[in-house]
Amino acid sequence: MREKLIGEIVKQCEKTMKGWTVTSRIFIKNNQVVLHGIVIKRKDILFARVVYLESLEEILGDKFTAEQACAYIQDQALNKPDFHILQSCYAEWENIKGNIRKKLVNYGQNQERLKGILHRRYLDLAEVCYWAMDTPEGKGTAEVPATMPAMIWGVSEEEVFEMADRNMALEGYRMDDLRNILPVCLMPCEVEEPPLYVVRNAQYEFGAAILTRPDVLKGLLQDMDGNYYIFPSSTHEIILKKEDRSDTVEELRNMVREVNDTCVARSDFLSGNVYYYDGKTGNIKLCGNE
Repeated sequence: MREKLIGEIVKQCEKTMKGWTVTSRIFIKNNQVVLHGIVIKRKDILFARVVYLESLEEILGDKFTAEQACAYIQDQALNKPDFHILQSCYAEWENIKGNIRKKLVNYGQNQERLKGILHRRYLDLAEVCYWAMDTPEGKGTAEVPATMPAMIWGVSEEEVFEMADRNMALEGYRMDDLRNILPVCLMPCEVEEPPLYVVRNAQYEFGAAILTRPDVLKGLLQDMDGNYYIFPSSTHEIILKKEDRSDTVEELRNMVREVNDTCVARSDFLSGNVYYYDGKTGNIKLCGNE
């Protein structure tokens, strides 16, 4: 049913949007979440834009026609030229480098998707570079294609990762007692002392990438007053627990499982593992993989 509707939307857009190419494509997002996209591209612009069928359903309602969808897409494409001007700017490294950031995703669940994206392994995860953008509809992000640094920007992959780290360092992070954020009924366990802490960035977006920042991990050592466990709460934040030698790896994993099951959307899932930060060595490792 969706495939038929998308085909009708593409045909309608091809008739009315002269000078544009319109195609359809299935997009596999983080953790295998499937979205149905209509890809529109002006022939004199480097980048394409995607309008998702799922977004159209939210905007136009469940029973919209191909003509209604095409009218919406055409309005967004033709009457919001600033978007395309901004997109063109992203082809220049000097214009975009201040927008480069990193996020973490689960490596095992995204192996196929990662093949075309600039990334590198980190524990059981992958560091993915993206750029933040402003569009007429608000803020958005776009993952960096694997070929873009060399072919478009003329820089090395390492330079892109270094720029992401530099930009993230300017933004800082915040640390909050989990009891002040979640209702008691949603707490992953009965927390007394020591409490659990949530760590995220100032933007509340893709804050789990803090895991890749040695300076932040070292700073958290002082905040936690010693070595600590890290629960990968979601792609947007991590949870810290002060080391307690009475804890077992299985107990800690159960805590992570409870958080994932009760508080984390599938698209934001990061990992079911637990990490440990050793202040003496400055290293982070997977618990149970010694």
